[in-house]
Amino acid sequence: MHFWMPVDEKYDAFDCEVCDAMVSKPCRKCPKCGAEYIGVYTFTDSIMTLDEYEETHKLP
Repeated sequence: MHFWMPVDEKYDAFDCEVCDAMVSKPCRKCPKCGAEYIGVYTFTDSIMTLDEYEETHKLP
């Protein structure tokens, strides 16, 4: 399982930690390599699950 890495503190772009593809919103699978994701790293050195992220940001 993997975690999206935000590009900046705006959380408006995320990098795949497997293939370095960039997406505008974290999703459950990388559109390029198919890696499965369960969360997002934050700049406060914590992890947010995709469900937690969805509660505050609309996930597709």
